[in-house]
Amino acid sequence: MGVVASLVALMVFDPKDDQVVAVLGGVFFGVSGLVVLFHFGRPSTLTLDTEGFRLNAPWRSWQVRWDDVVNFHVNQGGSRSLARTVAFDYVGEPASSWPHDRPHQLPAFWSLSPLELRDLMARCKDTWGSRKTNSRTDSLG
Repeated sequence: MGVVASLVALMVFDPKDDQVVAVLGGVFFGVSGLVVLFHFGRPSTLTLDTEGFRLNAPWRSWQVRWDDVVNFHVNQGGSRSLARTVAFDYVGEPASSWPHDRPHQLPAFWSLSPLELRDLMARCKDTWGSRKTNSRTDSLG
């Protein structure tokens, strides 16, 4: 967002030097295009198995054991976000593979709806984990 604001400021306050704006715009949109292509080349995957779940994303991967999570629920994401995500409470020991600086939630936009994914993960945890799930009741409203 800051880059876009900078480009707009350059266009507004320095209309004589169009080459700078063109180069900065080309770099910005070129890098953005490469990120999108990289994401399509290596899409995010979520694997559920007897040990836990693993998220493989373009920039990082992490794994969580079923016994380290409780309370799967659907989260709105944030005040500016329209995407709903599956969130959970992490009760395990900190591990190097877990991005602890981020909220305990999965990325948005899977092929299942957040409610369906939450229910699937709760069933997997109840089947394979030793601690039972306390899933919140969420609605689409």
